Amino acid sequence: MAIISGEHRTTLRLSQGRTKSRASGSRPGQLSVRCLVLPSTRGRVRPSSPPLGKPLTASAGHHTIKGLFVGALGPEALAGVSLVMPLFLTVSAVGQGLGFGLATLLARHLGAGRHSAASAAASTVFAAAVPLGLAFALAVHLVIPFYLEGVFI
Repeated sequence: MAIISGEHRTTLRLSQGRTKSRASGSRPGQLSVRCLVLPSTRGRVRPSSPPLGKPLTASAGHHTIKGLFVGALGPEALAGVSLVMPLFLTVSAVGQGLGFGLATLLARHLGAGRHSAASAAASTVFAAAVPLGLAFALAVHLVIPFYLEGVFI
């Protein structure tokens, strides 16, 4: 066990790898699990706003122009897009979630030189994507009559 002292905390590092800490003014018997303290985000949010804001602004502009174009085709076309858009966005969100998750896994494994683990992660995500796609297609096929009920009646 190692004792590491900081400004206002004393940290006990146990041999099992667990870390516990107590405030310097508390009694020795009162231990609590130490949470990871991240550095301050002050000064980091504003510089990262333009890279995040540009794609969001482009997406909003794209959807506005698309809405104007489809709206010019008539109210039926706009209603059709409005009905299908939530389904499209759901499929898109699942695909992006799998893609971003896989990208972080691949970056960590390849950065550590674990090429076989990266290959296994990619295979797992691709193998999971097919059943997820089939399950979503089946769910849409079963739910779409209830979803559209009253629209064409």
